[in-house]
Amino acid sequence: MMRMICIDMPYLISTLVECRAVLRRNQMPLIRLEVIVPDMYNVVTIEYRLHYKFKTYRPFLIDGLMEACEYMRNPKLDVINDYAYTVLKAMAPSMMVPCPHGNRTYKVVTEFKEEYAPKSIPAGEYRLDVRFATEANLTLIHMQLFFAARRKGIIGSIMFKTCVTEMEYDSSDRKNESRSFNLQIKRLLCVDTPYTLTEVIECRSILRRNKPPLLRVEVYVPDVYNFVTIEFKLFYKFRAYLPLLIDGKIEICDYMRGLGRNPINNYAYKILNDIVPNVMVPCPQGNRTYKAVAEFKEEYAPRSIPAVVFRSRKTEKLSPFDEWRNSSRSYELSMNRLLCIDTPYTETELLECRAVLRRNQMPLLRVALRLPKMYNIIKVQFKLHYKHRTFVPFLIDGEFEICEYLRNPSTDPIKDYIYKVLKDMMPHLVHPCPHGNKTYETVSVFKPEYAPKSVPAGDYRMDVRFATASNLTMLSMQGYFSARRKGIMTSMLEW
Repeated sequence: MMRMICIDMPYLISTLVECRAVLRRNQMPLIRLEVIVPDMYNVVTIEYRLHYKFKTYRPFLIDGLMEACEYMRNPKLDVINDYAYTVLKAMAPSMMVPCPHGNRTYKVVTEFKEEYAPKSIPAGEYRLDVRFATEANLTLIHMQLFFAARRKGIIGSIMFKTCVTEMEYDSSDRKNESRSFNLQIKRLLCVDTPYTLTEVIECRSILRRNKPPLLRVEVYVPDVYNFVTIEFKLFYKFRAYLPLLIDGKIEICDYMRGLGRNPINNYAYKILNDIVPNVMVPCPQGNRTYKAVAEFKEEYAPRSIPAVVFRSRKTEKLSPFDEWRNSSRSYELSMNRLLCIDTPYTETELLECRAVLRRNQMPLLRVALRLPKMYNIIKVQFKLHYKHRTFVPFLIDGEFEICEYLRNPSTDPIKDYIYKVLKDMMPHLVHPCPHGNKTYETVSVFKPEYAPKSVPAGDYRMDVRFATASNLTMLSMQGYFSARRKGIMTSMLEW
């Protein structure tokens, strides 16, 4: 924790006497807070929001609003509010007492312990806003606490020492000496050619057995420039390439004259300086041919990145289902219930749809459905939802025509994954078309190993819908799951 400030002062209905953080060597700072509340209140709301600083502070996952008096009378099962209340109760037990509140001076000397933070968070800088207000939304006190987390997460492994004034850095903060993934460069392209000011002579990657490819770039720059900008942006491919955290713009001539303090720009510059040291020289630039033969080493990558193409130790490519099969998971998965929705169906008759709970086991899923007609086209639609406050779509969704898929399997990893799970759960039902003119009955279990190896803790809902060619529902199911003990939310769940 770096500092604490109280904002939006002065307050109309309270008097702030003290609000500061006392820094201590090798310890978290002491938080000293004193506020006089002359009137009595039976309704006190607490608003909180966590912000993460990339270029500016932006809201980051954790935010909420609770009426503290009502909450203490009737605690709810809201995970985020429970977490916020428990932290406040541990930090300021004299304040977190049943209502009424007021007609007194509140004085707190406490500290924000590291154990209050979630177990897993991206490295970087954070700001936590906490506001206490009356029923009329008048502020009693409004605080901002500033924190820094280092050396973990996607950004943490590329953050340099930004407090120095010389262009120094610790290579261990950048280089990925002990990575848990294999990185491969597939190809190198120069786009938007031809260029009006330069001439590209060569731009290619030369693949080599068991080595990173050689990157060969040669460009002729006839004019001289004292101003050169470098723009960079990282993309991650799920279905299409989407921006992923790392992006920036550097005016390289000015940058080399004086050290920048932006860790992302420092990261990009250091990588370029390692790869092409003969190019990354002070301005002026130009009136020459630039030629580089280099390689992008695995150690340049952050220590932690999402996997894209999975490979076994024998370097043979695995199917997404085999690789995602979670045989040794680091979290607990439970299934809470199964619902069949949008009933009754016009094309089918639902006979049974339920989850039979069992002690210390995943529930039995029992579904019975009568299809009086024959079908040669059956569409399967699926979408995963994650619950923060409400269920919102979360990464996995798609649609495929199962009859065509069985005739010509696709290479879409998400469709393959869904198909493999369905095939494993009910092998007697997943077979080539035609389908129908019978009663389908299954008793199955959703095994924890079907879940991905790494998921954020929390509650999930998986929607699966089977439909005809004319998009009439044959069966629409919702499965509800909970994952515990890992991810950003886990340590909150263990209070």
